[in-house]
Amino acid sequence: MPTKRADNNSSGSASSRSAVKTSGRPVTTSRLPSSPLRVVSAGANSFELPVVHLKVSEGAINAMFWGGLLGAVALGAAEPPVAALIGLAVVIARHRQTS
Repeated sequence: MPTKRADNNSSGSASSRSAVKTSGRPVTTSRLPSSPLRVVSAGANSFELPVVHLKVSEGAINAMFWGGLLGAVALGAAEPPVAALIGLAVVIARHRQTS
């Protein structure tokens, strides 16, 4: 005798359930997505912002990062201990990258 499958969301009939049938293989595309916001190196210690094609020095990038981090703390978007951990992680990552 066939056993009945317990299903709380349906009335028990197979026709009342809907299922999407797939081939079982993942759907892929042949083209990789492109990102227009990629930062391209524009020489020693400078970067080019791709949207506005503006060359910015490494010092200006650092000043904008730390200013933004301090601004987030000042506006209350980030707590000071969290900002300190982020800053410490950035300093460690930059130090490890150059050594």
